[in-house]
Amino acid sequence: MIQKAKFTAFLIIIAIFLTGCIKQNSVLEEKPDQTEKIQETENKPLPIEVITQGWQEYNHDQYGFKIKFPPDWQQHLTYPKPNLLPEVIFSSISEDQRSKQPYAIFFVSVEEAKDRNLTGYNIIGDLVEEGYNQSSLKINNTQAVLLITDDNNKDLASIIILHNDYFYRLTWNATTGAYRTQFEEIFKKIIATFKFI
Repeated sequence: MIQKAKFTAFLIIIAIFLTGCIKQNSVLEEKPDQTEKIQETENKPLPIEVITQGWQEYNHDQYGFKIKFPPDWQQHLTYPKPNLLPEVIFSSISEDQRSKQPYAIFFVSVEEAKDRNLTGYNIIGDLVEEGYNQSSLKINNTQAVLLITDDNNKDLASIIILHNDYFYRLTWNATTGAYRTQFEEIFKKIIATFKFI
């Protein structure tokens, strides 16, 4: 009887041990698959449509573009600099509050190319002379020029795109250096939503 009890206990211990080994092996076998799935998810950026879900969308039928801006931003009618005539302006605060508190602003202006290309566009040359750093990039698979500065007294950056005989200029800025940093990711997301229609 004692031997039977010992043998039964021995079988139970073996069963538990084997069950543990099987579970451990199956966990070890599952981990790489789970890890690969996690890595794939982590390395795969979310589409901009998902990131900006719930944002407001602006469509400009005449010049054939659309762009999204954050839900708490507002569209403005006038730009703070009177010599520029942008087509559309978006800001982090209401237009009547611009003189009272810091803000971020993004605008899109459009100008006829009139047989000019990106290398012959005077705005690009003027901004380079003012100290902007120039580099090339693509927006919507279209060649573009990025002009950027760290001078707080100037617009932070512009992207100029030549498309269908028009120059499209996307410009963004904030009234303080801290606001430039704070809104940097928002600016990138707004730019990523710009599409020709």
